[in-house]
Amino acid sequence: VERVGRNDNFFELGGHSIAALRVIALARESNMTGLRLTLQALMTRTSIKGLSEAPESMTLLNKAIKGSTPLFCIHPKLGMVYSYLAMAKRLNGARSVYGLSCRTLNNSKHRDVSLTQMADDYVELIRASQPQGPYSILGWSLGGALSVLIAAKLEALGQSVAFIGLIDPPVFTELVEVVPEESWQDEFIGFFRQVTDRSELIVGLPAEIVDPMIDEQPLLEWLRAFVFGCQERLQRKGRKISVDEIVRVFLVGRCLTQATNRSLKAFPSVRAEVHCWWANDRKSESVVDLTNQLGASKIHHYQINDDHEGIVENPNVLGDIERILGRM
Repeated sequence: VERVGRNDNFFELGGHSIAALRVIALARESNMTGLRLTLQALMTRTSIKGLSEAPESMTLLNKAIKGSTPLFCIHPKLGMVYSYLAMAKRLNGARSVYGLSCRTLNNSKHRDVSLTQMADDYVELIRASQPQGPYSILGWSLGGALSVLIAAKLEALGQSVAFIGLIDPPVFTELVEVVPEESWQDEFIGFFRQVTDRSELIVGLPAEIVDPMIDEQPLLEWLRAFVFGCQERLQRKGRKISVDEIVRVFLVGRCLTQATNRSLKAFPSVRAEVHCWWANDRKSESVVDLTNQLGASKIHHYQINDDHEGIVENPNVLGDIERILGRM
């Protein structure tokens, strides 16, 4: 690309997850005053102009295609939509792909009451982009549960839903109320070790740091200072997520756990055709429960030789979805 305009979309220009990480790394190396570029910012504000404005919850992940029904992808439990970049790249030039991210990612004070309330709000966002059906909706992990709720609400409004894609979704009978067995501090330490792939960095948090559900700033400031002291070791390991994102994504996960605990205990039935891809370790009971709860006139199940984390980018899944949408 010879020249990038302030309104050019990063993903329309051929950007992808690896390129996004390179851009972020170069921005951090520049040490520009006031510049704090994160993966979430680049994912949700995909142009130079967008990065200078307030963040939005819906992001175009590939090239905009006029006259084609877009595919709306709903965020999983950690709230981000970068997991759909492989899908967006696969469909680039054929169908626009939008990602709906959790609003707490952009506003630490935002709290969703329940998955049902989230679905209501996401229906408004989707219809602001596409006022009339037929709609195509895709969700991985918790995004699958939200996709069903969104589709049911669209149908209740008299709208047509052409495609519901569920990638290794939880069944509501599995979404039982989660009662934490450890303190938020221990939970955060485990999360930090997971996302940084370092087991020895944090052994405990200062007692004066308050729960980030109340205020994330004390934890954020402490972690910035802590990581600065360990910066050389972290850089050698190659971090893929910033300090700010570690704290915010941890907060999002806890907020969505609370919202899930306040939600329905069964899927609503839908009339639309449903396609569901399952990871290789899912039990057959989940398939039966989902089928019984949805009551869809047509539901197709696909067993994929991949785990929960890998299935959303599995080439067989991407190929199936491309083929199914191509027939519509």
